[in-house]
Formats: sequence, C-alpha cells, structure tokens
Amino acid sequence: MQIELALPDAEATRALGAALAACAQRLVVVCLSGQLGAGKTTLVQGMAQALAVKETVNSPTFTMLNEYHSGRLPLYHFDFYRLSEKGVGEGESDLLAVEVGEIIAGEGIVVIEWPEYWRHALPHDCLNVYLTYDGDARRARLEAEGQGSVAVIQQAAQLLIYR
Repeated sequence: MQIELALPDAEATRALGAALAACAQRLVVVCLSGQLGAGKTTLVQGMAQALAVKETVNSPTFTMLNEYHSGRLPLYHFDFYRLSEKGVGEGESDLLAVEVGEIIAGEGIVVIEWPEYWRHALPHDCLNVYLTYDGDARRARLEAEGQGSVAVIQQAAQLLIYR
C-alpha cells in the first residue's frame, strides 16, 4: 500500500508523525528516508509528542541511537547516516546487528533514519516513509511492506483526513 501527502509546513510533518504514533499498538518499524533538511527529525518529534515522551527529541546523528522510555510506548530513534561515511568494521557490524535485532524483537516504535545503509538487517514488515523537500514544499510518500504497517498507514490516513 502507498499514499502520498503534501506537508506544507513543519506542523503538518509533526501531525503526520503524531498520526503514525497514535496508530501504533505494539511494534512498528519506520524506515525514514530523505535528504538532509527534509523533516525526518521533525516527524519523529511528532511521534514523540503523540506518545507523551517527556524528553527533548533530537537527531541521533552522532550517537546512532536515542531511546525514549517515558511515553505510552518506547521510542527508539536510530540514525545510520554515519554508516555511509565510514562504514563499520565486522565487530561493530555484529554488535549493531544484535542491538537492532533485540530492539526490533521488543515493542515500541523503532524509527531508522537512512535505512538504506542497513536494509539487510531490517524486518519485512516495515513502514517506509520517504520525505522530499524542494525548497518550497515538503512531500511524504508512505509505503507499507507488511500487514502491521499497512494497518498503521490506513489508520493514520483516517486520522489525518479528519484532523
């Protein structure tokens, strides 16, 4: 399933994130792609707001993972951008695979920015969100690859329509 949305401002991007988080029940893996400045962290901030996360949400570019446990569900925010620049050694790769695997085996919302650098370790049932920004307008394309993520897209679309 696929839907496309116009995101006229940062608030619309946050609203999309909030709608996705509001529909998450147990585990949702969100693969978030888009150029720098496309609104990836803004979308995650909307998710955190809907989950009632108390901490400030920032991009984990330098830490690779930020975890937020104060909300309705845990929120795990990975950023694999650094993997594109330096790659990872075999030992690091094994450790990262174990950490990602353990988190994905649990519950909560797992957001992965720049998933193309780690696609081989991700489950089939992912919600792919592609953000674009041309300097004037932002757009989002959501694609579901499995039953759980299809349900999230369908429910989130309904929330956004009636907002």
